[in-house]
Amino acid sequence: MHSVGSAEDLHLDRRLGAVRTAAHKLSILIKNFSKHSCEDNSIQLAHITRRLISSILEIKYNLPYEEMKEKIRTSNESEQLKEKLCSLIDSLSSLEFQGVKVGKKDVLDCANILTDILQIAEENLKKEKGSPLKRILTRLENKLGLERLRKAKEEETTEAIYKMLLEGHRILASGNRTGASQLYRKIRELYSKLPPDSKKRLLPDILYYYRKIVGSGN
Repeated sequence: MHSVGSAEDLHLDRRLGAVRTAAHKLSILIKNFSKHSCEDNSIQLAHITRRLISSILEIKYNLPYEEMKEKIRTSNESEQLKEKLCSLIDSLSSLEFQGVKVGKKDVLDCANILTDILQIAEENLKKEKGSPLKRILTRLENKLGLERLRKAKEEETTEAIYKMLLEGHRILASGNRTGASQLYRKIRELYSKLPPDSKKRLLPDILYYYRKIVGSGN
């Protein structure tokens, strides 16, 4: 029976193998770039990218690009790698839309991004493979990165609500009850997306604003 550690090592080996396979295929593609049309090269590049992402994230090969990006964003990969992957997907999506109008520079730019991705992915996997402790620390760092992003988004939403409340009071003071009510609905929509602790902090201000709207109609 394999231990948890050995199972994780095998998993990392498979992912590392997928990265190296993609690097090999990419080098062949670039070497023979002039022998094929830009459109054919872009199709092959998209195939290599899809195969890579489906292997390292263990997702379906044929996912739509937007769904693939969502899987990337919620993965445990490093923020640097996720940003690069999403950027490449956007570029590949643009190439597919262009079709026969694809230019050589566009495809080469994508190939360069993929080269960077493969280097980053291999370095990350080697570090993660280093030791059980390193794997734990890497995952923790990635998790903390996601937590920081979540917090930043939460603060951004909270700040937006406070600004809208200030604007709402100004609108209400001018006698525009309809405008204030419309803004209240937008505030409620943003409010619904916040976690309980943030809602608790904002609730008194929102209720006060709501009561002023109701009171202005009397």
